[in-house]
Amino acid sequence: MSKLTDRMARVTNNIVVKGDVKTGTDEAASPAAKTGPGVFMKATFGREEAEQARFEAEQALNELKQSRIIKITDLVEITGRKRILTPEEFGELKRNLEHHRLINPITIRKHAAGGYEIVAGHNRVQAYRELGRETIEANLLEFSETEALSAAFYTNLFSPALTHYEQFKGFSALQNLTGKAQVVIAQESGLSAAHISNILSFDGLPDDAKSLLNTKPWILGSVMAARFASLAKEGRADKVNEAVRQLYENESLTEKAALEMIKGKSEQKAHPKANILKVGQKKFADITTRNGAILIKFADKDNADRWAEKITEFVRGEIAKGGV
Repeated sequence: MSKLTDRMARVTNNIVVKGDVKTGTDEAASPAAKTGPGVFMKATFGREEAEQARFEAEQALNELKQSRIIKITDLVEITGRKRILTPEEFGELKRNLEHHRLINPITIRKHAAGGYEIVAGHNRVQAYRELGRETIEANLLEFSETEALSAAFYTNLFSPALTHYEQFKGFSALQNLTGKAQVVIAQESGLSAAHISNILSFDGLPDDAKSLLNTKPWILGSVMAARFASLAKEGRADKVNEAVRQLYENESLTEKAALEMIKGKSEQKAHPKANILKVGQKKFADITTRNGAILIKFADKDNADRWAEKITEFVRGEIAKGGV
């Protein structure tokens, strides 16, 4: 294991993620601030542990940093490294950078085809582009592809609101690059076994659902993803896709409501059709059975008592004859 990778693994040791971050679940509500570095970390890891983890991660990266000014046009974005922000979060970042100097330079490494790969700071680069800036301050790191992916993922892992789906994608990307099992890589991060199990459950979602999560990863947390994946395995993949699509299109919809969309109709027993009795063309009564009961609904409610006596006598007669 390289110096940087080894350092990153030690930084994440003993970190335990608690609960689900998706609003609308039974978990504790997320803090009001969406981009403040200390808020989410305080809620999940504890202030002291989070600050120490962030400090050590930054120290590990600082050991290899070479700061310089880079042209925006020379930067290359590698798929899978960017943390996707909500429109509100990105708006906050952009407004901040519009009025204030960049405090934390982005992290880059040389790109084989020329220019520089963005390792960390994709959203800062996007904000600078939209603001019309031509250059940005960057720290140039010289490390391998594996180290670049590890650094990008673990830096995002410490970020205020890295979604559970993006954590899953990070673990998957590391697995594809290193050949290690997802569970092994996740365990090396120091996350709890329960959290790892829920995170890896995203793999069981249908492809259409994951495609939507690639664009809006915040709409589904890992706890509910595990339940969705279980239902998809039971043959309800189409309903899972539809539920995720509803979450995608209507962010006021809660995960619990989406779950009911999957379970509700499919779990309800079909009610038998009523047997309709007529006198000529006129409806006389409906007869249905449900849960061991016979329901007779007369068109004229005055017939109920008289027919109740007839039915009772009929049943008694059948019992007496041994016809039951």
